[in-house]
Amino acid sequence: MDQEKLQSFINEHVSEMVLVMNADGIIEHASASAKAGMGWHSLEGAKIEEIFPNEWNAQWKVGILEGIQFGEGYSWMAYRENRTCFNAYVRVFYFEKCLFFFCKDASQRDLLEKKLVQAQEESDVADKIKSEFVANVTHELRTPVNGISGNVKELQEMETDSKKLKLLDFVQQGCRNMNAIINNILDFSKLDAGKFNLEMQEFELEHMIEFVRSNHKNKMTEKGLDFVINVSPEVPKRIIGDELRIGQILNNLLSNAYKFTSVGKISVDVVKTAQFENRAELFFYGYGYRNWY
Repeated sequence: MDQEKLQSFINEHVSEMVLVMNADGIIEHASASAKAGMGWHSLEGAKIEEIFPNEWNAQWKVGILEGIQFGEGYSWMAYRENRTCFNAYVRVFYFEKCLFFFCKDASQRDLLEKKLVQAQEESDVADKIKSEFVANVTHELRTPVNGISGNVKELQEMETDSKKLKLLDFVQQGCRNMNAIINNILDFSKLDAGKFNLEMQEFELEHMIEFVRSNHKNKMTEKGLDFVINVSPEVPKRIIGDELRIGQILNNLLSNAYKFTSVGKISVDVVKTAQFENRAELFFYGYGYRNWY
């Protein structure tokens, strides 16, 4: 065949190991990468079934190949001259009355696939251990929380002082929030997805604000900071939303404000910025002395 055409055709696939077989099943040409990658001193003159003994039928002719589609990729076992073998990714083409074999050593890919499988198995084991650990820890957490809640309920029934009852109500609210957090930790379908479903329930906004205020008031006072939360009169008294999540966000913001404000005042304002029919947009913003949050 025309050697220039042959070289031109091979050069288009220089990254692969190339074998050219004639009509008699003899390798007529092999690229340098094929000789190096397949471990043969000389491939020219060898029979193709010596390279692929398990996949190639010696009776096949160039134009009669059973079950092989030109251009399709196949995973074949290729044998070196010393009869060791490796997995090769092979594509077969027909050109100028010859068959062209474009091969890639798939050993590295197979090794990576095995490592991926092993890593996945190790990850599954780690996930199982994590699930069992979290389940045990959350169970242990729920016991004291429920104990606190039960004792507080008894104190509420015995107490008559309104200020003390208000404080006990805050403690009870904290227990309810803690149980809600424990439930979310246990819900791995949410945790693994990296998101939580919002619980849309009606609640008193001012009650939630007072609970947040009570969580931070004492430590603000101990640090000598003035601490104020202002709720605009336009803000609805009762709203529908996720009380727990809103409270958590405010607690996090105030914790940062406390951490980075050394003197002065920390203030949180809640205003209604927009309303469309029965949907209101509320804006929470806080600021401290020389610091905005």
